[in-house]
Amino acid sequence: MKTTIFAAVLAGITFPLFYFGLTNTGLWVSLAITAGVFVAGLAASPFRKPAEPKPAEIPSAAPEQKQKPAPDAPVDLIAEGNRRIGIILEEAKRIKSQEVKDKIAAICEISGRIFDHLREDPSDLKRAKKFVLYYLDSTTTIVKKYADLSRHTVQSADMTKTLKRAETLLDTIREAFEKQLLSFLENDVMDLDVEVKTLESNIKMEGF
Repeated sequence: MKTTIFAAVLAGITFPLFYFGLTNTGLWVSLAITAGVFVAGLAASPFRKPAEPKPAEIPSAAPEQKQKPAPDAPVDLIAEGNRRIGIILEEAKRIKSQEVKDKIAAICEISGRIFDHLREDPSDLKRAKKFVLYYLDSTTTIVKKYADLSRHTVQSADMTKTLKRAETLLDTIREAFEKQLLSFLENDVMDLDVEVKTLESNIKMEGF
């Protein structure tokens, strides 16, 4: 309000000064000058409140995105294998037949020895990939389905036949896993044999 009054006072002084004080100034010229002075008075008034500075806008942080592993990211075979062994043992708890449980326990024991070997000799990890990602995974599925079917007290002839086949297959799986373990150990035997022959040759060359 004070700003408007200040500008009006300036305009009130300016109009008669130019219109009556200066003989060469006409009405329209005086009005134009007065209007300019009024606008200038509004802008330059000491009563005019300075514009409040706008707070700086802080850019919002982009939502954090979880990085997904690449499709071809390497699998931790030992950790994955032990995880699947845990699943197999957990599923075996639902099976009533102790004989079948013993077969499954033997498979898991051999699998554990395989992973112990891989931990000590990581050079065999590449060869073990199929064992972990296929054979052990298939074994997990077979044990789970066997546990699901065997818990039913009423069984058809086909169900009984399938369960018997699964029990026989568990023996085959155990034998296959034993062969897998032996194949890894044979590599160690070959490595040891090479070391022994090399040492024997060096001893003979030195004349001992």
